[in-house]
Amino acid sequence: MTYRINQCCQLLISLSILSLGLSTISVEASQSTEVAPRNMLTPKLLSSNLASELERGRSLYRSARFEEAMMVWQATAQQYQNQGDRLSQALSLSYLSLAYQELNRWEAAQQAIEQSLNLLQSANPSGDAILWAQVLNTQARLQFHTGQADSALATWQQAQKYYEQAGDTMGSLGSQINQAQALQSLGFYRRSKQQLEALTQKLVTMPDSELKVSGLRSLALAIQVVGDAAKSQEILHQSLAIANKLKASSHLSSILLHLGKTAADLNDPNAALDYFNSDGKLDHHVILLSDQSPPNRAFDNRLKTWVGLGLTFIA
Repeated sequence: MTYRINQCCQLLISLSILSLGLSTISVEASQSTEVAPRNMLTPKLLSSNLASELERGRSLYRSARFEEAMMVWQATAQQYQNQGDRLSQALSLSYLSLAYQELNRWEAAQQAIEQSLNLLQSANPSGDAILWAQVLNTQARLQFHTGQADSALATWQQAQKYYEQAGDTMGSLGSQINQAQALQSLGFYRRSKQQLEALTQKLVTMPDSELKVSGLRSLALAIQVVGDAAKSQEILHQSLAIANKLKASSHLSSILLHLGKTAADLNDPNAALDYFNSDGKLDHHVILLSDQSPPNRAFDNRLKTWVGLGLTFIA
């Protein structure tokens, strides 16, 4: 049975959520492997009240409440403009562009990211490398969504350099995952697969952390997009094992959901059902079913019976 999933969009959303944390790296983070939004920007740039509003917007975005996140970031961008804080305004506008992209407001997203870049280019002192990396990552995502994969590739390469300049290994790896996605979109399948294989080796040797959990999950999605569902499943299992080890419960639902979808792609409906059952939040997910044939209908009926009215099936 095949589950029709917009995997490219899911991957970019996943990486955008990851970058929301990566772009705000805290000085306290160096003392712990626990992932919180680390915030290198806060001591230098952000007043506490507006910083909490930026974080509220990130939380809303991670919860897919994009309209609400948009309104929060619109307000913070305006407040920073009123204060003359160009760098913090640039960060707010970068986040705002992400929200506009999720709402398919492409012209507004373009205007927000252009304004963010203009502020960075004219700011004195200039923005930190991590801020440049965040803004360029947002610009690349917009370019990719609007059919400019070649431009997106070049911009993600720039973002990678800024992440490396900032000493942010996970940010660099995230940019490289994005580059592999752009290469695949441009038809460079071999280069894309080679890059993903190299990134897998880098990630698995890193110390266990919640960022590693997120990175492995995003990498697994990217590998599935290029057609290697079995390898994707293997990496998802690694991500799940680390999440369980760290008791990182906030990551479990997403990993189990993707494991369920991957099992379905591998024609293992019983395993898929077990993963969905383990998730416990199946009622929040939309599963897309296609290519239904008589042998699959028994599973379809079993799955529908199990979730009752909680799951929306789209033929």
